[in-house]
Amino acid sequence: MKIRFTIGIVAVVVALIGLALGLWWKYQPEPSVNFEPMRCIYSDAISSGTAVPNWTTETRVEARKIDEEKFTPYEPLQELTLDEQPLAWTTGGGKVVVDDEIFSDLQFIDVTGFRGEIAPTVIGQVMETDLKDEEWRKIIEFLTKSHVIKTYVHLESELCLAEETNSDVSYTAHFTAVHRYCTNDCYEDPFEFTVGVDKQTGNITLQ
Repeated sequence: MKIRFTIGIVAVVVALIGLALGLWWKYQPEPSVNFEPMRCIYSDAISSGTAVPNWTTETRVEARKIDEEKFTPYEPLQELTLDEQPLAWTTGGGKVVVDDEIFSDLQFIDVTGFRGEIAPTVIGQVMETDLKDEEWRKIIEFLTKSHVIKTYVHLESELCLAEETNSDVSYTAHFTAVHRYCTNDCYEDPFEFTVGVDKQTGNITLQ
């Protein structure tokens, strides 16, 4: 009888200890994690909606003197302006060109494979370089949305302007990005690239 009583007491004690440990574990404060989410100066999702159709079959974008009586703003990008002038225009023949008072001819560049260790490549010039931060962002947004700077192949890309400098001699924008595409399976590949503009020459450089 005494043995059974002792075993019963032990069982009760063990059960109480288990309950106490369970309650202690349940109400422990969440561990603090030193995690800071990526902050973007601005972010953008790029897809085919704003791509210039005739540019997909060409290697360079032509800069033309704009005749407003014969040309019309390229509608998908008409909200991107500099000094209230659209950056892309459709000619009377249906070709989309850039304003030669803003850009030189531009060369396409695919940056989806960039990992920050690519040799600098000049793709053209900006003719006006005395710009504010938000005006430079419009220039860069135009280059990515029009696909002069190609940031995706199949589905879309997501861009994060992570760093930006605007000095007397240059403007630089560094992007981190994700390229979403599908083959037999679907993937999300991270990449990064930097756009730099030399304010002495106007050269637009990608690396």
